[in-house]
Amino acid sequence: MSHQDGKLRPVLRFSDLLIYGMTYMVPVAPWVIFGFLHVTSGGTPALAYLLGMGCMVFTAASYATMVERVPRAGSVYAYARVALGPFAGFLAGWLMLLDYILFPALTCVFAAIGLNSQIPAIPREAWVVGLVLVTLAVNWFGIGVSARISAVLFWASVAAVGAFVIAAVIALSGGKGAGHVSTLSLWPAHIVWQSLLPGVALGVMSYLGFDGISTLSEEVRPEHRHLIGRAIMLSLLLTGVLFVVQASLLSDLMVGFTVGDPASLAYDVANATLGPTLGGVMTWTVVVAAIVAMVPICAGVARLMYAMGLDGQLPRVLGRVHAKHGTPHVAMLVTAVIALVVALVGVDHADELSTMINFGALGGFLLLHLSVLRYFGKREKTVRFVRHRLLPGIGLLVSVGLLLSLSPLALAVGAGWLVAGLLLWAVVLRGRPASEGLPVDEGMDSRVGV
Repeated sequence: MSHQDGKLRPVLRFSDLLIYGMTYMVPVAPWVIFGFLHVTSGGTPALAYLLGMGCMVFTAASYATMVERVPRAGSVYAYARVALGPFAGFLAGWLMLLDYILFPALTCVFAAIGLNSQIPAIPREAWVVGLVLVTLAVNWFGIGVSARISAVLFWASVAAVGAFVIAAVIALSGGKGAGHVSTLSLWPAHIVWQSLLPGVALGVMSYLGFDGISTLSEEVRPEHRHLIGRAIMLSLLLTGVLFVVQASLLSDLMVGFTVGDPASLAYDVANATLGPTLGGVMTWTVVVAAIVAMVPICAGVARLMYAMGLDGQLPRVLGRVHAKHGTPHVAMLVTAVIALVVALVGVDHADELSTMINFGALGGFLLLHLSVLRYFGKREKTVRFVRHRLLPGIGLLVSVGLLLSLSPLALAVGAGWLVAGLLLWAVVLRGRPASEGLPVDEGMDSRVGV
């Protein structure tokens, strides 16, 4: 495949992909949304995280299946385009763009809120501008540089999680909270499913990001490309374990604790049971983790725009690659501008931004599962029932169920975005000539590099 100003460079290894996916999901995410998850899940946040991970396993399996056949930077956009046709491909890409556009803005807002709480003299808006510029600078010089910086800070976040787990176990053994490590939040005596399901939908939001690994397919070393699917699944499972353990320990610690502001519940519990020092460390760790997460998040957005630009589904200028650094620099600039605008508008409305993200992701996942069902049997005659029929079939039903459980605001914003995309296709894109990227009727072979 020829690119206009250069080529995406295959420099990433399996370990880079694994860290990328886990960084995207933010290992310390439970500290940020624990209060909201506790309220929406009926007091069972660990179970909500566990079930959310179970829901996403089917989606991870479909990603792992399709990335072997269509190893392109466009991810689900490319899969739907090959399996279902140009319109479905555009629709999948357009829906995922809603998720990919809002997610970096939301992460930036969380980081700005944390920084402002520590240094009130600098307003949130100033932090937003600074964070977006730093993220753009890191990504500008190539995915290899981004991966190395992310890896260092990722391990710092994991170390902080480890410190929290050890301190929590010691505090519980010493009589704090429940007085012992329990499974009450993971599997209570009585489960009210109607109260739990909204929590599962919110928990799913924390897992959005493992799919971002697939956007880097063209930048993976040829000898590691067969491991992309494994990195997708393993990043989901490892992060899920971290989420469940942290949520369970926080639930044990807060036994007898009066819930105040859900946004600060995790920090309030830590300050009361583990001491203000660790509470302060947790706050700064969340800030650092959010900043670190912005690097892969913005990289994924840019690569989806790059793939759609290359195929003429968005302005073709987005398909340009920097000749020196091998990065989709135009798409990166556009991503930075959009993230900046959305973050500035929503800097005081993080809760509303959170509710809007899932629509685009779940809509894209729905088309992903349809792509697997369509691809195997029509384009590829060999069909394995479990991998190519059962898993994507269950994933399709799960995606529909989660979509229907979203808030009215999320559904309204998602419907508006969908209508805008349909108008764009009908008025501008429908009559365009064949793309300059992947031929829809030829597909790609996973054994051949891009």
